[in-house]
Amino acid sequence: MQNKPELPFKDQKPKKFTKSFVIGWIVCFVIAALAGAVVYLTEVSSGQENTNVIWADTLTIPGLLFILSYFVVVVSNAGAFDMLNYSIGLAWNNVFYKRIRDSKYPNSYAEYKELKHGKEKNDVTFILYTGCLFLLIGAIFLVLYYVYR
Repeated sequence: MQNKPELPFKDQKPKKFTKSFVIGWIVCFVIAALAGAVVYLTEVSSGQENTNVIWADTLTIPGLLFILSYFVVVVSNAGAFDMLNYSIGLAWNNVFYKRIRDSKYPNSYAEYKELKHGKEKNDVTFILYTGCLFLLIGAIFLVLYYVYR
């Protein structure tokens, strides 16, 4: 018999929805609904008559925007924009401080990365969940449009 490898997260308890997670989800849902309202008003004012198309666009566009925003946050948390952030901050401090080393800005990029990635990252999956929910409902309206046109 072969031994199955142990998963490293086997002993970890699943995370429950925390208060900040629920608040973030509610805020994202409200922002997505407002973005959808803008798309809805644009569709109606442009003369679109098919309600399935209107609702598909109203829900799909904010859904895709939130999904893409989530991926930008994930890539940023992974360090893709660290060099850009450090250099812009360094340039900003060069403008406003005569002696940049008197500021609290890190002396080197290595120190900056160590400080930035030493902190625990916030759970932002509520952005992804909101986007997927809107996209899924929008996809249902899109299917209804193609079935009943």
